[in-house]
Amino acid sequence: CQHISACYADFSLKEYILEDFNDGDELNKLIHSIRKYNPREIILSRSQEYLCDKIRISNSNVLFSFVDHIDEHGPKNVSCKMIQTYMKELGHSGDFSSFQPIIRSSGNEFSNVCSIDGRTLCSLEIISHDSRVKTLWKVFDHTKTASGSRKLYRWLTNPLRCVSEIQRRQAAIKLLFDDRLLRD
Repeated sequence: CQHISACYADFSLKEYILEDFNDGDELNKLIHSIRKYNPREIILSRSQEYLCDKIRISNSNVLFSFVDHIDEHGPKNVSCKMIQTYMKELGHSGDFSSFQPIIRSSGNEFSNVCSIDGRTLCSLEIISHDSRVKTLWKVFDHTKTASGSRKLYRWLTNPLRCVSEIQRRQAAIKLLFDDRLLRD
């Protein structure tokens, strides 16, 4: 049993999702996770290059990038350290510590959002892989930016669990809806 972690980062929103797998079925859970989040790029250490073919099965369009060494400063999680190292190599300003976590899911640990599988999301018509199907996301997605559209997508596909968080989000949305200056 080996420990595998995955960190999905959105550079435009400065947010990330961290998942840990260490219960005996790590590779299959990682592949399921990659299918769920559908990343454009996967960063691996050179020592993990052997995973490329296994991962490519789940996402044939993914771009692989490699880091030769992992920056020992910064996040404790190895996958977060790899993103920090990659950001430095690309010359991104700021560092990964300014990113905000969206979800932290690990085994039986509860997170602040519900995790809904893709089949259920399609059955509920929240999203669809068929562009002809009218979905909840398509009805509500009148965002002006790509990052706003991704944020809405995450909100719809990963609904909050906590009532106070739901009420706080509703108040923020109402404020934006009521105040045109804030919206624009």
